[in-house]
Amino acid sequence: MKRKMNRSIEVVLFDVGGVLVENPKFKIFWGDSDSKSLREQFGERRISTRTFVKRGARLLGITQKEFLQRYKKAYWSGSINPRVAKIYDTIQVRKGLYSDTNPIHMRYLKSKCSALFSKADVSIISKRKSKVRSYKEIIRMLNVQPNSILFIDDNLRYVRLARRSGMVGILFRSSRQLSFALKKARLIS
Repeated sequence: MKRKMNRSIEVVLFDVGGVLVENPKFKIFWGDSDSKSLREQFGERRISTRTFVKRGARLLGITQKEFLQRYKKAYWSGSINPRVAKIYDTIQVRKGLYSDTNPIHMRYLKSKCSALFSKADVSIISKRKSKVRSYKEIIRMLNVQPNSILFIDDNLRYVRLARRSGMVGILFRSSRQLSFALKKARLIS
């Protein structure tokens, strides 16, 4: 169920990869390999970084050092989307970042997006987005009503999970679509 946006939005949370930072090239990196299980295990922190690198290198038939270098480069080859960054800057309520970035990319994310972090009222990084309980924890942390939080992501699954937790969710398709939705909700001018 879509929740209607209105002036009661108190916090707007932006996903980073695919919204504020243009899509990384991870599909090219993994190619045709059967990496889904490995990526999920690492993403949900069920395996260590060391195990992830070791298994990923084996899966792709490259050295661990090469895997790590190529993995970092592929995931962060995108650049900050200037149109979305401008929208982010004009949000008229508390704003923040919500990214499930893994430990390998954390340092790069903070250096590449330092301006976004400095403008954020809240940064929720490395918290999984794949479970409703993660969104409920964020609601408790922000200490506002769930329907007072707007979450923007380019992944429909995550938008739906946010909505199931009571948040308002927008599926990001383009900066133009996002700008229109936020103007309609009176969150930007």
